Amino acid sequence: ALVILFLFLRSFKMTFAIGISIPLALVGTFVAMYFMGINLNIISMAGLALAVGMLVDNSVVVLENIFRLRSKGMSLKDACIKGASQIMLAMLASSLTTICVFFPMFFLEGLMMQIFMDLVWVIILSLFCSFVVAVMFLPAIVATFKINPKAEKEIVVAENKKPNLWQKIRLGWKKFCAGANQVFDKVLRFTINKKWLTVALAFIIFIS
Repeated sequence: ALVILFLFLRSFKMTFAIGISIPLALVGTFVAMYFMGINLNIISMAGLALAVGMLVDNSVVVLENIFRLRSKGMSLKDACIKGASQIMLAMLASSLTTICVFFPMFFLEGLMMQIFMDLVWVIILSLFCSFVVAVMFLPAIVATFKINPKAEKEIVVAENKKPNLWQKIRLGWKKFCAGANQVFDKVLRFTINKKWLTVALAFIIFIS
């Protein structure tokens, strides 16, 4: 999870900040599991494995918003406070939406209930813990370690020399990201300019 984050964030400090939030959320989940009497078994571990990918979502969104405010000239402390508070309700809505998907599982009975209840509770608890960590602990981590966004360094290749393997990888990744951004920009502009066509296509796909 951290390797993938580093590829896109391209910052050791930013990746480290989110890296701390993952075990914090998991420890909180283990504590809640203990008090609810949920054991570590194949089903609960499957729930944890499923939830780990979702644990970073809230943290990434908060971190990005903090740096967006920071780049506008806001102080680090104010950016951390406002960055988390601005999107807190949106993240809560997002977490509750995911939790609601599993809510019907509470109406199961018999063997199916015994099998799936641990998985459902673990996912719910982990999402709640990740929300708390993203809103409360991540801004504190960013402020404590004074993590600031840095301008991306240019990849310099010496004259009359071929780029080494690391430079080739970085140049290739940079080219891929730039291309992906251009494609996304064109698609986004098309969907905004052709709003009714976009809605009609979405409706047709939904009906199909």
